Amino acid sequence: MKTYREGEPFPGRIGRTWDQSEPAFPVPPTAPDGAPNIIYIVLDDVGFGACDTFGGLIETPNITRLADQGLRYVNFHTTALCSPTRACLLTPTSAARETRWWCTGPRVSKRAVRSAASSTT
Repeated sequence: MKTYREGEPFPGRIGRTWDQSEPAFPVPPTAPDGAPNIIYIVLDDVGFGACDTFGGLIETPNITRLADQGLRYVNFHTTALCSPTRACLLTPTSAARETRWWCTGPRVSKRAVRSAASSTT
């Protein structure tokens, strides 16, 4: 089986049919030595109070176990809608700035678009 790394030319052959082709697969990316293990969990339409870890009714035994060992992230601020919250997680900007782009819909004002466009340049 042929493999290749991202950015390298495809070493396989693409024929007119499958039997005239030769497959090659990209090598999956790996973390560098010493990189930390990170778990990124996104829950939609729930707050901190929903999980039993923080007093709610939804049982989350693994998250509770991590929290009991001292791993608690409690300083994240959500927005009223999920798309700007996700935008804030994926970009290093605040909710107020991301909301203008991710949650506009048909009722967006021209002023908001001009403001957002000028803040990105």
